[in-house]
Formats: sequence, C-alpha cells, structure tokens
Amino acid sequence: MILIALGAFMMVFVPDIVAAMSEWWGLNAAAGVVVVNYVLTAARWTMYPTAASLIGAAVIIETFKESLGRSSETNPTAKRMSEQ
Repeated sequence: MILIALGAFMMVFVPDIVAAMSEWWGLNAAAGVVVVNYVLTAARWTMYPTAASLIGAAVIIETFKESLGRSSETNPTAKRMSEQ
C-alpha cells in the first residue's frame, strides 16, 4: 500500500518538484536537476506498477493457498517432501 501511495504522490508531484528545484538552484545546477529528474521519473514509473503486481500476486496466492495446501494430503510425493 505504501508503494501505491508513494507512486501516486510521485505521479502527481514530481514535475512540480523538478520545476521548483530548477528555479531554486538556477541554471548553474542544470545537470544536477536533469539527473534528479531521471531518478524521480524512474521511481515514478516503477513504484505504481510494482505495487499493483505485488497486490495481484497476493490475490493469486490467497486464491490458490487452499488448493496448494490440500495437495500434500492427496499426493504421496508431496507428503513425503513436506515431512523432510
């Protein structure tokens, strides 16, 4: 949930943050602003999709948890492996 909140926050506010930084630091720090912009943009593009995929994985695991737990009762090979 934190990744979703951070990703949404960054999607909305990163352009404003970079613009404020470039105004505050001035033209002398243009290279630094470009690097910060790339880093924040990469974080913005990865946080929200990563959070969505983790939530999707949690839903799938929760859905199949029961059937995976039952396999050791019905499958002798899985039962032997779980006893080791």
